[in-house]
Amino acid sequence: MIAFNNLTKAQSQFFDFGDKRLNIRAQKCVETLIKSDLRSGFPSIFEDQYELKGFYRLMNNDKVTPKKMTQGMNTGLKSVLGERSIKSDAPQVYYQYQDTTFGSYLSRKKLDLGYLENKDDNGVVVHTSIVTDDFFVPIGIGWQKQILRDRKKYQKARDRKKRAFEDKESYKWVESMEWTVEAQKELNIKVIHVADREGDMNELFKYAFENDLNFMVRARHDRTIPESNEQKKLWSHLSTQKPKAVIKRELLDSRGNKYVANCDLYWTEIQLKGHENKLQVVYLRQKDNLQSEQGAQWAIYTNLPVRNEDQAIKVFDVYTNRWRTCEDFHKCLKTGCSMEKRQFDSSHAMTNCIAMLSLTALHLLRMRHLTSLNDQPITEILNIQEIKFAEVLADKYLKPVDYKECTPNTILWLVLTLGRMGGHQGIRQKGLPGWQTLWLGWSKFKKMMDGIVLSNNFFNTT
Repeated sequence: MIAFNNLTKAQSQFFDFGDKRLNIRAQKCVETLIKSDLRSGFPSIFEDQYELKGFYRLMNNDKVTPKKMTQGMNTGLKSVLGERSIKSDAPQVYYQYQDTTFGSYLSRKKLDLGYLENKDDNGVVVHTSIVTDDFFVPIGIGWQKQILRDRKKYQKARDRKKRAFEDKESYKWVESMEWTVEAQKELNIKVIHVADREGDMNELFKYAFENDLNFMVRARHDRTIPESNEQKKLWSHLSTQKPKAVIKRELLDSRGNKYVANCDLYWTEIQLKGHENKLQVVYLRQKDNLQSEQGAQWAIYTNLPVRNEDQAIKVFDVYTNRWRTCEDFHKCLKTGCSMEKRQFDSSHAMTNCIAMLSLTALHLLRMRHLTSLNDQPITEILNIQEIKFAEVLADKYLKPVDYKECTPNTILWLVLTLGRMGGHQGIRQKGLPGWQTLWLGWSKFKKMMDGIVLSNNFFNTT
């Protein structure tokens, strides 16, 4: 696992705007953001008026663009993956989760960004790919594309068929995969691409096969399946097959609440119409409808081998972690970083701000995943100096009941300490602290740590 600070520095130190001063300023802005309460306004985050002015000028600078920031993040990510690859004999496996969200700014009268779902909307489409390790812990942003939809093209689907695929908005799904082609060869890694139903497109499958990439994509279209002299549709074909296993599975209802249901599990190899390569399809269907009127029904396409129940379940385990990754990332970006509350009057500055906040949101997302790594040593997160300070804070904040639940100098020990610092009342009463509470505790920890470093440097010079 990569320490928080090293991860963020790795992604921001490769910013290249063609001006060394801008690069350094951007790195300093990221360092300030990741140790602040991001729900606050920028005047509160950048307490020094010159730092605040520098941040606004950076966001408005013509040399600074979301694409350049994304390229810097991607270069930093490949650097991190390369270092991890050197330390391992076997090829490392990573998952790249893609998803889209909207940044809505309907109340901003002076800021015209483009339509979203309706013509009168005002906002930006943000498509992000997040790379995780094989424990589903976020490592970095693989790619991000922000799209401003032209209002003049609203509901003009006929024109879409005349455009090349590279000119369509859906190209974002393939564009996010492109960097992994060379990365897999150069770094001796394997990246498995995971997409929801919007990624169910022929172009994605074709690109993956041509470039030796693996994928898991949830089926959306009722595609034709050629079989001998007859042609069947996907859903009717799957619904008539006998299940190969019956499993208990945790699902989500329409409100996002979890429940456990008995499910039929089926997997098979199929060849879709118009495709030379065969795909594996894993199909899961809820047997009882106690929590859902229609019952859950999923089909996942993949070009990975699926020959037994364990491999089929693995496909769903990987896919369902998309919720914890993408949905939580969007919450971190919108709620944790207050993306939609930012005040800029130009699309250039607003999209730059979203790109920088995205890197900060990833930092916040990793905090969310801390609670799943309870028994890992604290050295995976903090350096020696920070560990010593954490020990002092633990003695001050942790209660006897906390020590019954954790071992000192483990990640759970740090989680409980940061949770107490962020206002959490205790693990037995309310469970583990949430990511927003952890972030508040982390912000306090980092600011106090900065004060210690500053005081040491100050007194050592006198």
